Amino acid sequence: RVNEVQIWYEVARVLLHVSAGRPGHRKFLIEQGALDAILAIYRYCSEDTGAAPMYRASSERRVAGPEEAEDEEMKVSRVERVEDVEQSARFMTMTVATHALKNLTVFPFARRALMDLAGDKPLMSLLRMEFNAEGQQHAASVLGNMCLNADCCQRLVYDGLIETLIELLKLSTVAGVHQEAAYALANICSISEEYEKTLVEVGIVDALLEVLKQDVDIKVAHSVIRSLSKISIAEAKYDMLGGGVLKYLVHYAQMPAATEDCAFRKACVDLIKSLADLNDDGQHAAMVQAGVLGPLIGILQKEQSDVELCLRVVEIIGTLTIKSDAAKHKALQHPELLPILMQLLQTEDEDLLFHVLTVVGNVAALEDV
Repeated sequence: RVNEVQIWYEVARVLLHVSAGRPGHRKFLIEQGALDAILAIYRYCSEDTGAAPMYRASSERRVAGPEEAEDEEMKVSRVERVEDVEQSARFMTMTVATHALKNLTVFPFARRALMDLAGDKPLMSLLRMEFNAEGQQHAASVLGNMCLNADCCQRLVYDGLIETLIELLKLSTVAGVHQEAAYALANICSISEEYEKTLVEVGIVDALLEVLKQDVDIKVAHSVIRSLSKISIAEAKYDMLGGGVLKYLVHYAQMPAATEDCAFRKACVDLIKSLADLNDDGQHAAMVQAGVLGPLIGILQKEQSDVELCLRVVEIIGTLTIKSDAAKHKALQHPELLPILMQLLQTEDEDLLFHVLTVVGNVAALEDV
């Protein structure tokens, strides 16, 4: 049976290798029945070994002499080792197959087909195997891809995906699991206000902030910040602010890796914009005091060619500095701000020009400027 597992493992490995290639290769795999093959691997790896019990329960055993007892213990030990090897091989095979599935479910039609084949059931089981962190990570990624489809998401939420992902964030110590769980939660949150409300009720904000506290790498921070930026409920935003989200955001934005990661910078802008939309003057001043202007100005320095991103950043700066004199003074403490604004005045984009003039007007309103 160990040899059988090895065969299934090699099948999974081939699927992973081909699915990691070009998009055309992935489509070919799906057309040739790769999803069915992966589900067959799941079925095989999840079934009982089928072996008859080799030893009776201790209460049924006859009394053996010392030599017989020692010999029997050695036999039991060998059987247990074989079973452990087989079980480990099964988990490894399922993990590789799930990694391949992650590559295939980038296609919308594959997500729908997988759901029609009831492929969510083994994935949910794999997600709950706390002793198989790599399998959990890939399963969370696949389920996150599937949640991009509203119908698939509805079924997964009904099956308890939200609660399972929140539990993963709280209990797992593996960065990759945190990253993929946050990715899936962000996709669920984007589907409907009802799901967003459920996520807030079960504690998504606290769970995500706890991950940020652990000083994770930039990829995990990006996934968590992206997930937080999808939450639009005002009460939850105040919970974020009370939980120190600005401190974490500024910390990660200042990491060397962040300066080269455009997707991470955009996620930071989305979250700051979401918090600034609270339209709370006191919180605006607190955001400036916490240091959010530094990352925003850094983004303007690096992304002046991205008009849409610059527009969002300048709009946020305008919102934060419109009333508070302390915020205006804080903004002027950044010597790069005014030169960048002067450069942006040359833009041909009318919306960007309007918001640049708004920021200039805000700081010019100070008597000592």
